[in-house]
Amino acid sequence: MKEGREVQEVGETTRPNITPMLESFEEIYLDPLDKAIDAKDWDAFKTAYNNAVEGCNNCHTATGHPYIKYVLPTTPPNLLALSTK
Repeated sequence: MKEGREVQEVGETTRPNITPMLESFEEIYLDPLDKAIDAKDWDAFKTAYNNAVEGCNNCHTATGHPYIKYVLPTTPPNLLALSTK
């Protein structure tokens, strides 16, 4: 979440014309995600995460960048393989 919020801040600084959209995204999508994380509520997290991904993709489309699209993997990463590298 820290990195996600920092990316938002960079966007607000470098693209001031879309600052209202970015601020709205934070309120609508990132705040609920933060709350779910703090509450350790897995069901709320899944819902908020999926909503945030959809919202992010919608923002990219609205700003003329539909080719920037988050797609969730269909399978989780093999954490054992990652830990040996």
